Amino acid sequence: MEKKYTGGRAARFFKKNLYYMIIIVATLAIGLAVVLSLTLGRKPALPADSIPSDLVNTKPAEMLAPVDAAFTVAKLFADDRLIWSETLRLFETHQGIDIQAPAGTAVVAALDGTVVRVANVPLEGYVVEIRHSDSLKTVYKSLGSDILVTEGQTVARGARIGSVADTMTYEIAEGPHLHFEVVEAGALKDPGLYIAAYK
Repeated sequence: MEKKYTGGRAARFFKKNLYYMIIIVATLAIGLAVVLSLTLGRKPALPADSIPSDLVNTKPAEMLAPVDAAFTVAKLFADDRLIWSETLRLFETHQGIDIQAPAGTAVVAALDGTVVRVANVPLEGYVVEIRHSDSLKTVYKSLGSDILVTEGQTVARGARIGSVADTMTYEIAEGPHLHFEVVEAGALKDPGLYIAAYK
């Protein structure tokens, strides 16, 4: 009886693993397509001298310290490293600065703007958000219940908006303080880069 030739080891390997090889090739093709679309889809950067001067923001806005008294920065901004939370008993990032001051100390608007949010948030305490431009806003957390502004109200730089308290439950171990955040172009930034007295 004559034996039928069914191919060598390589042919059997390919036949047995054809499914996996198709998945690998398809994944590589998709990856290559993504890389090429990201690389070729980018617009070339404009030379610096061709960008209108009013669109170039060379330095951050200079803000007032949001606490109208002598203060201590108890916790720094830390979005790229972990710092210890005494309340939560764990390491975490910190998206603002915590300004320690006695309860009742005046909290003021860092810049002119419009109040866009006043709320009592369960973990953050009493919160006020002020929009200063289309791309810049400040957020004041752990305020007392004596908020002096309302949504839609225009406030001047230095105007009192509330007072320091300890209403932020996930930072309660720090005692009375203001948790202050700066959001520019949708991203949280280090408030220390903006506050004149802090630089």
